Amino acid sequence: MFKFFIMDVDNAVTRKELTASAQSGLTANLLSNLDAVNATINIPVFSENFKIKAGESLSRDVIFYPCLVDNKYKYYACKIKTKCQLIDYDNSEYMKLSDPSDKPILTSPAYLSNTPENFYIARDIMESTRFLVSELFKDLIVKNNFNIKLKEIN
Repeated sequence: MFKFFIMDVDNAVTRKELTASAQSGLTANLLSNLDAVNATINIPVFSENFKIKAGESLSRDVIFYPCLVDNKYKYYACKIKTKCQLIDYDNSEYMKLSDPSDKPILTSPAYLSNTPENFYIARDIMESTRFLVSELFKDLIVKNNFNIKLKEIN
């Protein structure tokens, strides 16, 4: 799944119906009412309600793949198509590895303040495990009264 959704390789995922188990603490009530849930890999997972109301708006940025959570709740795992520089690499913090030939690991990203606003959701071009949503996405949440909690970044 990581290779397909984040690294853009391995198309085998598209030929299977996706299933997932809810993380502990996600009750039946929450799964019935949330419009987004966290995934163990860094991909957005949205509810059927979200896809119905916002799917067309996000169609340029993501591809929705049906995913049945706990064999009951219909969600959609999203592959992010839009990629741009979101991170200020020079001002981010990295952990150096013991082998100097290995690329350091990004530990604390500094995000650019002037990212393009012509997307709803985008993945960073170099640090592909990182993605952001824009003000357009936030406006979509408010307009549709989606039950989604966002984390503010600086």
